[in-house]
Amino acid sequence: MNMYNIRRIVSICLLISAILVFISGIVLYLRTTNVLYRAVIWIPAWIIDYIHVYAGFVASGLAIIHVYLNWNALKNYFKRRK
Repeated sequence: MNMYNIRRIVSICLLISAILVFISGIVLYLRTTNVLYRAVIWIPAWIIDYIHVYAGFVASGLAIIHVYLNWNALKNYFKRRK
């Protein structure tokens, strides 16, 4: 497996886990503020909480891996032009 495929897989997994964190955060917020409570009552709160926490851990780990794999590109982005 070449480096391009590894970067692509890490980026896609990072995007998916970030979307899970985003959606589960919105659902948890709606449950705690009683806004549209009936729309999300069919999902137990502990399941959404676990999804939110573990997807956050996965996203954090993948973000670190993503930065490591793309370090040279990041250095080039921030390099001062002369």
